[in-house]
Amino acid sequence: MGGYNKAYNLIGYPATLIGTTLDNVMFPILSKSQDDLAKIRKFFYTCTCFVALITLPISVTCIFCSKELVIFFLSEKWLSIVVPFEIMIVALFFRTSYKISDTIIKSIGKVYHRSVVQIGYAAAVVLGAYLGHSGGLGTVALYVTIAFVLNYVVTTGLCMYFIKANVLYYLVTLAGPFVYAVLSCIVGVLVKNCVSVVSGAFLVCVVWTIIIFSVYFILFLITRKFMVIKEMNESFDSVMKSFLGKLKKNK
Repeated sequence: MGGYNKAYNLIGYPATLIGTTLDNVMFPILSKSQDDLAKIRKFFYTCTCFVALITLPISVTCIFCSKELVIFFLSEKWLSIVVPFEIMIVALFFRTSYKISDTIIKSIGKVYHRSVVQIGYAAAVVLGAYLGHSGGLGTVALYVTIAFVLNYVVTTGLCMYFIKANVLYYLVTLAGPFVYAVLSCIVGVLVKNCVSVVSGAFLVCVVWTIIIFSVYFILFLITRKFMVIKEMNESFDSVMKSFLGKLKKNK
């Protein structure tokens, strides 16, 4: 199981970083607004869209340079975990996004429900690892990825029930980021042969990061007014105004 642990920890870095940051930022704010469901829903939609916009290009990038990432972070002797890493990194959004719902459930005082879901999630991961161990690392990774997705579905569904969120609008929230991810994948496939001439694990990772993130966020900037929910656009505009304002003051 050493290989599985390495692959799990490798995808755990971005998931933990983003998830912990979200929890630290969201919980104090939501705790003060636990009776204002409209405000919580707006926060829920915006954070979900934000996490999708961050995690999906990371997943796409990692898939295209999975071998080089393993070599760079672990060494060539761990190349056997490339496939399980690729399987689990696909679910990075689900692995991270559930934290939004988890934090909201905690902030509105539904601690018992949260505990039940967490116990179920832990059991599902252990069960998945056990059921898949005879089929090799790839099978273990597949079962654990299914556990990620199930935990996301249950936690998000419970959160949406408590805050009376609209399922259709939630799906619309994710539509833009997922379309950008698919288009980025297509571009990646088209330029894969060109990138293959680059040598060195670190350099390959850098090149793929630049390509995928550039395509992804160019698509976002061009189409965000009709592909991304208004809550995210308002937040983006607010952040940009603040950033540009600070630049003018510094001048």
